[in-house]
Amino acid sequence: MKKFITWTGIISKHLLKNPLLLTLMLLIPIICLIAGANKSESDEPAYKVGVYTDGNDETSKELADRLYNYKGSYIFVEYNDLDRMYRDVKNTTLVSGYILPDDLTSRTADLDCRGSIKVISQPSSSIQGSINEIVYSELIAVQGKSIITSHINSLGIFDENDTEHIDRLLAYYEEYLNSDVTFHLIYNTYGIDGLKESDDAIGTIAFPVRGILAVLIFLAGLFGAITYMRDCEKGVFSPVGAGYRRLCAVLYAAIPAAAFGIVSLISLALLGQFYGILSELLSMLMLIALTAFFAVIMIKITRTSKIFTSCLPVLLLGCLIFCPVFINAGNYIPAARFVEKLFVPYYYLELFM
Repeated sequence: MKKFITWTGIISKHLLKNPLLLTLMLLIPIICLIAGANKSESDEPAYKVGVYTDGNDETSKELADRLYNYKGSYIFVEYNDLDRMYRDVKNTTLVSGYILPDDLTSRTADLDCRGSIKVISQPSSSIQGSINEIVYSELIAVQGKSIITSHINSLGIFDENDTEHIDRLLAYYEEYLNSDVTFHLIYNTYGIDGLKESDDAIGTIAFPVRGILAVLIFLAGLFGAITYMRDCEKGVFSPVGAGYRRLCAVLYAAIPAAAFGIVSLISLALLGQFYGILSELLSMLMLIALTAFFAVIMIKITRTSKIFTSCLPVLLLGCLIFCPVFINAGNYIPAARFVEKLFVPYYYLELFM
């Protein structure tokens, strides 16, 4: 046991003094700490939309007020300077801008009211349609009051002096507007788990931190195995028995993988993606063990460090393409369901899907 501890200490010192490994191990938690500190900012709506009201039209003013109070994926900002709103759309401060006219009430009363509201948008915007739907739904909510009261009054079934029915009607209409089935959008998100439905916010694109860290742990183990093969080629293990050489092969792969595993657990905790000590530790131990096992097999197959090194780009691309790091290729390519099982990070990431 004492000899094993001594060998482990020597190999750890030999491997972890590599400048590249040390730099990565320091940078990963620092980057995650910075990302975690700025995480609260990403929770805010990602897009700002300008609103300019031209004149004192009642419908335009009420529509603008409803947009300013909108709770969802966009922030509607009031503008009093039209030229400034044009500039902010041009320099992408705003995703788009809306000009509400001074005769919106009369325009929307016509059967054909196309072009009543002018939209200033960016040519490359892919979300303009959803913003238009929100503005249109709020306009319908505003105009619906006058439409429904005019319709009821035109029927002549209520006494002209009795306004109680109008009050009750508008109260029911407000209840209808505020329900969870009226005037809302459903957003679908594509990710490693396939198609998911979110509530009412587009949000921001989440970087696949766990997937990237799993690949880095895997590569760290392979780097250790290549270092072992180079030391063997230099004759470092000539005086060592076959049993200890096999043990060293495992340690060379497991030690850097374990070091990156510890750093990864710290990084996941900093980002708030830590699922619990027991589950995280067991899954990380599994990843380290599988990495060491895979590295030993690659040592047996490749025989030389040069051949092993030349395989690294293929293994890296295979992990990024077939493992559920960015997308789950198995959902789109049936053959990928078999190929992905050849790569160690797949088994780790599968536990968190």
